[in-house]
Amino acid sequence: VRQGGGGGLDRFGAARRGARGQAVESRNDWWYVEDVERARARHDVAWVWLSDHQMPDAAPVTADFVYLRLHGLDEDPGRRYRWDYSEDELMPWADRLRKAAADGRDGWVFFNNDDDANAPRNAATLIDLPGAAAEPWNEQARDV
Repeated sequence: VRQGGGGGLDRFGAARRGARGQAVESRNDWWYVEDVERARARHDVAWVWLSDHQMPDAAPVTADFVYLRLHGLDEDPGRRYRWDYSEDELMPWADRLRKAAADGRDGWVFFNNDDDANAPRNAATLIDLPGAAAEPWNEQARDV
């Protein structure tokens, strides 16, 4: 799907009619417009929420689930994918995930695989933040 608004997403949606669990990650801010958001909602295509200093802080809900991708917040390209999220940085995402769960939506969260192995620790922190909205965590897997 290329730049050009919701039309490309309408074609994508028509081609995948009946499919479930589709999400599109926008890597350019020109996708952050109303006609694209409406097209995603028409076809139940999730808007991938991004934690990335280069993208807008937007979290539209356009599907029956939400999908969060945490890339990192460092502006230095050499450190971008080595970010170690603080609890304060994760809290707004936990709040959004908690709201989605209260609305009956599942949430999928992915951290970048980083060289410093921060992702598993950051994921464990994020799981604790939503409280009852998070799935029970396997304690054995948690001791990373």
